[in-house]
Amino acid sequence: MIDLYYWPTPNNWKVSILLEECGLPYRVVPVHIGRGEQFSPSFVGINPNARVPAIVDRGPTGGGAPLAVFESGAILQYLAEDGCAHRGRGLLHRRHRLFPLGDVAQGAADDA
Repeated sequence: MIDLYYWPTPNNWKVSILLEECGLPYRVVPVHIGRGEQFSPSFVGINPNARVPAIVDRGPTGGGAPLAVFESGAILQYLAEDGCAHRGRGLLHRRHRLFPLGDVAQGAADDA
C-alpha cells in the first residue's frame, strides 16, 4: 500500500494518474497547503522540503522498512521503475530511464 500525501495541484495529479495507470493500491492523505499543513512536523518528517506530493511505500519491492519518496519527478520515476515494473505493469523498458532536471523530466536511453 502506498500513502499519497496530496493536494489537488498539477504535480500531484501526475502522481495520482500514474498510480491509477499502474493499478497500484494507494490511499490519499490530504495535506491542505492553504492552511500550511505541509509545514507540520509529521509531514516534514516525510519530506524535509515541506512540499507535496510525497509518497510512503509501505511495502517496497524486496521488503524492508517503509520508503518515503518526494518531489514529483522522483516519485514518477520510482513508480515507473520500481512500483509498476515489479508488480507486472512495467512502463519503462529497462534500457530507458527518466532523468529529472528541475521540474522537467526527459527520457534518455541507457547505453549500458
